[in-house]
Amino acid sequence: MAYINKFYGIIILVICCIVFITIFELIAYFSLPENERKPILYNKEFNTYPAGGFESLQAIEFDIIDPLLGWRMSDSILCKKGFKTEFGNIVFHGNCNCADTLVIYLSGGSTTDPAVIPQNWPTLLTKLFDSAGICAKIIIGAVGGYNSGQELLKLLSTDLRNFIPDIHLSYSGANEIEPRFISIFEQDFYINCNKPVPPRYVPNLWIALQHLFYLKDAREHAKINDYYKEIRDNYYNKNYNSNYAEQVFRFWAANMNTMQALAEHYGYRFIGILQPVQGVSSYRQINQDGYVIDMISQYKSYYPLLAQECLRHPDFLVDMKNIFDQETEPVFTDDCHLHPPFQQVVAYHIFNLITNRPGIKISDSMKCKQK
Repeated sequence: MAYINKFYGIIILVICCIVFITIFELIAYFSLPENERKPILYNKEFNTYPAGGFESLQAIEFDIIDPLLGWRMSDSILCKKGFKTEFGNIVFHGNCNCADTLVIYLSGGSTTDPAVIPQNWPTLLTKLFDSAGICAKIIIGAVGGYNSGQELLKLLSTDLRNFIPDIHLSYSGANEIEPRFISIFEQDFYINCNKPVPPRYVPNLWIALQHLFYLKDAREHAKINDYYKEIRDNYYNKNYNSNYAEQVFRFWAANMNTMQALAEHYGYRFIGILQPVQGVSSYRQINQDGYVIDMISQYKSYYPLLAQECLRHPDFLVDMKNIFDQETEPVFTDDCHLHPPFQQVVAYHIFNLITNRPGIKISDSMKCKQK
């Protein structure tokens, strides 16, 4: 009997704890500003990407504030995720045994970064070279959130005298929505660099406790963020609203031309790819949320100019925005990221582009000896 009473006592204590935690979670939820509230008790959006702010960046472990590039993952984080690294980049090797290796450097944002999206098109591209019996080494300098300006800065921060690829391929266009060298995620990262991500369970209570114990820091963060946002908005309203698309075009084109000039100087091939995004081709996807609709509106303003630049420079720029025009299934998970089956489509297009492009020679010494 005593054992049963003790058991029931424990059950009642657990139930009381759950009730009290739920009450405090509800109080915390209604005490927080609307923009800080999370789903009550269970935060199902924990560790999702993209979410339009720093929490998503931290959830995928961008752990370094880089003074030149804004943010990046350390080698230790990349290695913990199972990647091999070289020069601060992820490296994929095929299984072929060859005398020589085709070295391909990939730059871009989250759509190219396997640390953000595993089994993306660069991962599949490595397998395609392996299946074709071509020894390829894929060096991935892409980082989630980077625009073409950050691609260029990362390339410049690499000692090109000791790192000369055969091909540099840039996959960009989606992150150019503000024409500056550090993309729109910059301030979210700087202001919140020491702010932990809310946990999956009772997230509102956790955030409220953070405010309670770090109230001064939170207020200072908010004050700095509001001040920065006001200056930035005033600057962009004054300088970019009237000719926004033209400014984005000039920014992207200048970065593409500079990367092409570097390739010419150091003796390798550069290919700039205008990536597919929603709303700029004949492919249409229904049931869009407000974020995607807003992004599509911006893409429509500047993507035609970027496509025209590709036509002017077919020797090093390639327009791939239309590759899904014949698809009937949902291609995109948001404005630019792809459902898994369509990662393979991009990989095939880029594999064919590299292997069939005039001026790119894959020598016999780069072909697998076992094949």
